[in-house]
Amino acid sequence: MKYLFAENYREDGKNAGSKARKDVEQILDAMGAKRVVLYSPGDSGITVFLKLLRVFAYSIANIEQNSFVLIQHPYIPFKYSSLLSTLACILHRIKGVTTVLLVHDVLSVRLGKPSVEKEISCFNRYDYVICHNSQMEQLLKSNGCTSDIKKLMVFDYLIEDRNKQNSNCCDINTIAVAGNLTKDKSGYIYELNRIESLEFELYGQGVQGDILGENVCYKGTFAPEDLPYRISSGWGLVWDGDYIGTCGGKNGEYLKYNNPHKLSLYISCGIPVITWTEAAISNYVIENEIGIVVSDLSELPDTIKGVSKEKYSCMRENVLKIRKKIINGESLKMVLREIGMQ
Repeated sequence: MKYLFAENYREDGKNAGSKARKDVEQILDAMGAKRVVLYSPGDSGITVFLKLLRVFAYSIANIEQNSFVLIQHPYIPFKYSSLLSTLACILHRIKGVTTVLLVHDVLSVRLGKPSVEKEISCFNRYDYVICHNSQMEQLLKSNGCTSDIKKLMVFDYLIEDRNKQNSNCCDINTIAVAGNLTKDKSGYIYELNRIESLEFELYGQGVQGDILGENVCYKGTFAPEDLPYRISSGWGLVWDGDYIGTCGGKNGEYLKYNNPHKLSLYISCGIPVITWTEAAISNYVIENEIGIVVSDLSELPDTIKGVSKEKYSCMRENVLKIRKKIINGESLKMVLREIGMQ
């Protein structure tokens, strides 16, 4: 038997922040997993605590012997993740349950808290940890993670499979920037007006549109399931930080280990990707020939000029091959098959 421990999400409209988690839930539902509802986002602290106590009691009494349990990480505040890891450890010991942790973010690296030691201690209570890529795997191992680590490589992005052939007429000189557009996360967008020969189309929340520049157009905010059919740019940009010259600060540093969900968004759009040379996903982009990497966004005009129509067409074909898999949840399913959970 398979179990999925999950929050009771409320619909959040145009915010894509929880889509990755919801997609995991949908994939596990289709596999016949039984949901164990933890709590609802927005519940008070005491309500969450009482609900988690009920989950402990229910799990110990009702989860079948030698079954599989999948839990997603992190839950905020971190103490909830820590409590769930304790439950996972108990279920493994008394019921022979195989416990699986799917990591969306490593908080100690992304936010600087909790400490690396606390977070790794939490990870080590699981039989398997599903992380993003080889760089994240090495980061976890070098900090003492002893669980069996599996790599997802790219997040799934479940959407209706509409025809994306209209992307053949995309303008190769137009670049989509989607996601959190606040200055803290994407301050570099206010320097894009310096790259005058290219057009940038922005999708998401938090932008201050009056200071963007003539070559930067704000397109609005859309539901994550609808967004892939709104974007018609020639490329999708994965970049973080304050400047176009490099991906700096905590967000830039985190790109060295993280697989941003927007990579999956752009693949679901059927368009090639542009990212930073030092980003963890740069290896995936290069090896699968689905885009280009640069160390500085000011390099883009010359780099894009050097991409022939034939090369661009080949990139798009490679993107579409991966798209067929991730819009159907095949990335996670493949890892779960390795674990024996499917």
